Amino acid sequence: MVGVNINSEVYPEISKFSIGATLERQITRRSGAETGLYYRTQLTNGEITYTDASGSHAYSFSVSERHMVLPVLYKYYSNAINFSAGPVLDFYIGWKQKNDEFPFQIKSYDVNPNIKVGFLTKVSKAILLNEHIVLEPEIRFGAVQTLDEAGLGIGIAGKYRF
Repeated sequence: MVGVNINSEVYPEISKFSIGATLERQITRRSGAETGLYYRTQLTNGEITYTDASGSHAYSFSVSERHMVLPVLYKYYSNAINFSAGPVLDFYIGWKQKNDEFPFQIKSYDVNPNIKVGFLTKVSKAILLNEHIVLEPEIRFGAVQTLDEAGLGIGIAGKYRF
């Protein structure tokens, strides 16, 4: 099956939205593989200090980090629910300053490391709309790099079965 997936994940103090393409292959009656490529954003806050004749001033700023995520998941199929789990690669691909009222333009922003490894688990329910179209809502739990970045989310996939 191929499809489109839309997700929203809530992590401590941040929310992540992602959209992407999904590819799934059922190998046996109960087992399969799932992968895809997802574009996600993450709002991150920072602070810079500016010094002038009147002293030091701290300014807070926000940037929207942009990432591409590649999951490689094992999928277990059942009549009641499906379960997927496996590693993800998270590639940092850029950023954009968000707060336009900020008195300074941020010239440089970077994330280190640029590639992070994490995990993702999902519970989903396939709803057959017809013999080719499947709608699959999901609840997800994942983390990138550390459990400090762990979060819950919901998503929905629209898939086409060949």
